[in-house]
Amino acid sequence: MVRNTALLNFGDNEEHSQRRNSLKLTCASLSFLSSCDADIWREHHEVKNPRGPFPSVFRQIDSINRQFYTGKSLKTLSPDLPEGTLDTGEMWVQSHVFEIKGHTPFYFTGRLDGLGTRADGGGFIVPDFKTVDVKTQHLGHYQLQLNAYALALENPAPGRPRLAPVTHLGLLCLMPRSMKASPTGNIGYLVEPSWVPLERNDDAFFDFIATRILRVLELPKMPEPAPDCEWCAFVDAIKRDI
Repeated sequence: MVRNTALLNFGDNEEHSQRRNSLKLTCASLSFLSSCDADIWREHHEVKNPRGPFPSVFRQIDSINRQFYTGKSLKTLSPDLPEGTLDTGEMWVQSHVFEIKGHTPFYFTGRLDGLGTRADGGGFIVPDFKTVDVKTQHLGHYQLQLNAYALALENPAPGRPRLAPVTHLGLLCLMPRSMKASPTGNIGYLVEPSWVPLERNDDAFFDFIATRILRVLELPKMPEPAPDCEWCAFVDAIKRDI
């Protein structure tokens, strides 16, 4: 395990007891983490930021993406990937409990978009589907999410399968570029697929967890909100009216 980070090893009963005293971190929450410490603190101790509704059309698009890519060769995602097969069946992951020296133990939970299995038996590939162009400045956020998936797969909670090693992480960006009519009168989008590989760095990842997340969640009271945090301003306004 990485520097100053321990994977706590318990029997099943001890694991369940330890988990009750640990922080649950969702993998998806690591993408676009708020820059406001108070927002992060509220999400765990008070009320979650809904971050707007998730339109049902995107759930439909996600389902179509999964149906199309399930069972496909990993080479369909990128010629640079090893031979293997992609499974897009719903897969929930939960990690063992980790502990960084001087901090509260924690664990990860999340749902994968897909999992690739290498034909050479050399490990697994974790892709994440995106339906838009990925801006360069956002790659670091997605990298955190996929790094958490990889750690959960390699260090699962008791009773869950261990899938290791995870050798590749990446984003499959599916950007609509044009429309085309079919003979039946239906109209479809033509999508341009693009594979964006992400670099895994467990040391930098755990440093981020310690300094950006655990440092805030372990505070005895909520820190001052950032002046430009709209969610904190909204929650505080509601509290004043109550």
